[in-house]
Amino acid sequence: TRADSSARDTTSSAPDRRQAMLLMTAFAVLWAVLENEVGVRLRQPYDLTQIVWCRYASHLLIVAMVWGLRQPSRLWVTSRPRLQVGRSLLMLVMPLSFAVAVASGSAVAAAWAVFWCAPLLILAFANIVSHESVPAWAWLVTLLASVGAIAMIGPPGLPAVRALAWPLVMAGSFALYVVLTRELRSEPLSANMFFTAVGVIIPLSFYVPRVWMTPTPHDAIILLGIGAVGFLALVALDRAAERAPVSMTAAFLAMQVATTLLIAWVRQTVSISGLTFAGLAVTVMSLAALWRFVPGIRGTGSR
Repeated sequence: TRADSSARDTTSSAPDRRQAMLLMTAFAVLWAVLENEVGVRLRQPYDLTQIVWCRYASHLLIVAMVWGLRQPSRLWVTSRPRLQVGRSLLMLVMPLSFAVAVASGSAVAAAWAVFWCAPLLILAFANIVSHESVPAWAWLVTLLASVGAIAMIGPPGLPAVRALAWPLVMAGSFALYVVLTRELRSEPLSANMFFTAVGVIIPLSFYVPRVWMTPTPHDAIILLGIGAVGFLALVALDRAAERAPVSMTAAFLAMQVATTLLIAWVRQTVSISGLTFAGLAVTVMSLAALWRFVPGIRGTGSR
């Protein structure tokens, strides 16, 4: 059972590592689908905070249906409540910092380009917080994947130094969320998913009434879909963090950008430039190297 995972070694077996890579890829792909296939179908211009609130309200509804109908109390049973709450607040910091960055004048593409230092921040936080021993090859491959992701975005230019703060906050909050998810691997999945939603819904509930726009029936279904896809994505991330140290799998987050590029290419809304193709090639080759060689490396894990 999941509760027994606390007794497992902090290192991981080859099958666990491969499963973790696949699950992190699933998270990245679902994230891209959420943004590019589901979220874009909203017909009214809702405030970002309302969309985020509705997403996690739908998420919480799914949690209640899956785990809470028979035994509601199991949803909030955790041995690490402070860490659960702190981690969940990071999921509030991430979208709000993005909104502030754009409102402050950062181009969307530029803000996302800065964000894609997040895989490297995951390695840094994993070393500091979880005491994961991150080898040089992990830094190199993750760096290549991040550079590839930035090249695929192809921003017109990075933000000015003074505009870097909020995109970096966005990247840092997400990176720390991933690392703390690894820290909570011994906790029940139901509790992890419950606190993730509650920590976002409660603070936003004080603000959302000011900007609330009643969704149309069509948009209500889309908002439920956003919550459902987001829920599945976070379950995949949770399972990935459970199976292997996040320093092994952080590079696979770049599949979010690759999937977004593929969706845009299929829709014929983007052309593949030389820089974009080079970024895609670097990302794919670095991830292929991880998939091929990392499961065979012994002794990778926490110190």
